[in-house]
Amino acid sequence: MTPSILSETTRDLALKYNLDFEAYDKDFMQAQGMGGLLGVAQGSAQPPKFILLKYTGATNNIIDVALVGKGITFDSGGISLKPSENMGDMKGDMAGEQP
Repeated sequence: MTPSILSETTRDLALKYNLDFEAYDKDFMQAQGMGGLLGVAQGSAQPPKFILLKYTGATNNIIDVALVGKGITFDSGGISLKPSENMGDMKGDMAGEQP
């Protein structure tokens, strides 16, 4: 899934579930000084997106649950930083797979 497809999918879910949605492009990220994110994004031919999905909660006494996380569509896994020993076992590390 590319950053653009993730952004479109997130927008559709926001509309369906009445959530606030904003997606920012590379120019915004540069203006905000998001150098770390932009540095990782340089490893992909796809343009980066910074997506903000906001849930403000119910207005009644119902207990709300919200999940907080991040979506990553590109990760080199720091392959050049890790020792080569057992590198084959690292292919599924982001998916939670155990060797």
